[in-house]
Amino acid sequence: MKFVIVSDGLAGFFLANLLVKKNHDVTLVDTGNEPQTPERFRDIGFSFLPNTDTVRRGLSLLEEGFEMPFEIHEHERAPITVEGHDIKPFVGFGESRSVAVQPLSLFNAPSSLSISCAEKMIIENALANHRFKVLPFSEMSSIQIVGNLIERITINGQTDLEADRYIFLNSPHEILPILPPELVGSKTRTRLAKTSSWARLALRLNHAEPLPPVRELVFLLPNQPDAPPCVGQIDESLHCSTWLTFVPTELADDPAYVADTLKDMRKLVKRSFPMSEPQPKETVAVVPRALADLSWIFENQDLMHIADNLVISPRLATQSVGFSQSVEALSRAAISCYH
Repeated sequence: MKFVIVSDGLAGFFLANLLVKKNHDVTLVDTGNEPQTPERFRDIGFSFLPNTDTVRRGLSLLEEGFEMPFEIHEHERAPITVEGHDIKPFVGFGESRSVAVQPLSLFNAPSSLSISCAEKMIIENALANHRFKVLPFSEMSSIQIVGNLIERITINGQTDLEADRYIFLNSPHEILPILPPELVGSKTRTRLAKTSSWARLALRLNHAEPLPPVRELVFLLPNQPDAPPCVGQIDESLHCSTWLTFVPTELADDPAYVADTLKDMRKLVKRSFPMSEPQPKETVAVVPRALADLSWIFENQDLMHIADNLVISPRLATQSVGFSQSVEALSRAAISCYH
């Protein structure tokens, strides 16, 4: 069977490797604006794999696609917080009115998953020595639909691609503008346009002295209800810590707003752990559209099945964060590919 996969991230490479192993003819339309290197997908963050059936299934597919046997470990690590320099169980965000609460709540889970091999190895294997055609720096221009089937898609305004199945792994925002209006109703388009989305702000700090040796995720809450809380992970062996928060996507391009938010994150860390001053060296990353509230889309059959040979499996959904976004997209898309 012939597949065309449209993706701007790891999910496309994951799925393409799996389908090629099953002797399918695969073309990957890479809509990312950077070269396909491991560094492209290596942003600041920490491993957080939600303990869900979808993630477990996606990890099993990774094993199958790359012949990299690894063990899945489940961790019962209830998040903690710091109050008056004392470490306590995290019980919620209290009276916080910050827009960061919704995306950060994804981390407030009693258990999570990890795998016995480094994510870096999986990423490098996915990008190296692949046996499928990759069309980099591409943009979808049009979709030709006849009856209830996609006949072909056009990329970069000039290249037509035909396939038996088309898999779309980006945000639905990118495919809706080129779909015929009659295929997706105005209500669905309006709902998608109003969907909340967030950019991720990450801050990695080096410390002169190690922070307390905690393995749990750490939530830090500001005194002001409108200020964003953050969640962090401490790496005692490297004397560093990593902290994440989220801001509305439309504010990610505002340098003053981003700078003020990062400043507030530094203050929270210093207030909570005064025993260890951050060193001058730090790393900052801003990931636009890192997360979107698209969970409803998986239940919207009109959008998911607008054509019999099209699969929409968006990475930007509230069930997932970071590396697990691609794992979940692989899991959902693979189910549709095999049935």
